[in-house]
Amino acid sequence: MLLGEPSPSLLRIQAMNMEKLAAKIIQLGEEQVAIKAKVERLEARDPQPTEQIEGLKTQIERLATLQKLASERLEKKKTRKAEWDRKNAR
Repeated sequence: MLLGEPSPSLLRIQAMNMEKLAAKIIQLGEEQVAIKAKVERLEARDPQPTEQIEGLKTQIERLATLQKLASERLEKKKTRKAEWDRKNAR
């Protein structure tokens, strides 16, 4: 569950390795930038499509949350790997 809704993306993030997580974090950031630009264009219209703008803002929030969770997961993986390397370097 992510923000009260089922999230297949969250399940995929949990199954990713470190390289895929790093790529996913970048992708999520790029998607947020593109959607923010779209929101700005829609807000510039004279009759603003309010429902569409609100939907996109919700999507931006979900992407930001996924990006944060992916970053946290990557940090945990890096920490565990460093501990494993330190323990097995003997």
